Amino acid sequence: MQVHQMRAYHRLERFTEVPMLVLAIVYLLLEIFPQVISVSTEVLRLVEGVEWFIWALFALELISKFYLYPNKLRFLTTHWADVLIVTMPFLRPLRLLKILVILYRTWKRSRRLFRQRALNFVGLMSVLVVAISAGLVLVFEKGQGGTINSYQDALWWAVTTITTVGYGDKFPVTPAGRGVAIFLMFTGITLFGLLTATVAAFFVDDEKEPQDQEVHDRLVRLEAHVLELKALLKEKQGREDSL
Repeated sequence: MQVHQMRAYHRLERFTEVPMLVLAIVYLLLEIFPQVISVSTEVLRLVEGVEWFIWALFALELISKFYLYPNKLRFLTTHWADVLIVTMPFLRPLRLLKILVILYRTWKRSRRLFRQRALNFVGLMSVLVVAISAGLVLVFEKGQGGTINSYQDALWWAVTTITTVGYGDKFPVTPAGRGVAIFLMFTGITLFGLLTATVAAFFVDDEKEPQDQEVHDRLVRLEAHVLELKALLKEKQGREDSL
């Protein structure tokens, strides 16, 4: 029984990997959209409706995986980000935390998906981090007497910050805005480090074929065999006890 559950779980995981990644990106953009563009009440309600629909899909995926995974406690500890996303209510004070959690989950999903295309992964994460950081800093800085009062200003600031250029013509003045700046600075260093390592690996080791997927498949088969052996041993022990 456990063997079939694990196989079904991995099939579901492979099937939902790309759709859930796309939905996470759409959700992040929807969170920022009303903050950077003035929209009518009808459009805002539509955005919130789409957000609830995406949340329902997240919840359905989580419940399905939880049902199929044999070790429930291990599932909860290894999928804590998914649990937070589903259980976190749509309250404005928690939106920043929710955005950060979904961004982290998007990073993990895209890292697995692009494990053989590191350059694509770095490019995708760079665009997401810049767009989201620009939206967040605009929320905190707009109308505070600083130099960032439009999304164009925020986007320019985010690009110059993540590339470590830092012209200094646009900068946050509020504590929350500076917190976003610190996050973006450290993220920029990380992404540029990944980019440098990826380019170096391309020239130094361009003939080596990635084998991560093959190793993953072998581990999945090994885990299925272990579960099957456990089931057989349990069944054998039950027969011996009955005798």
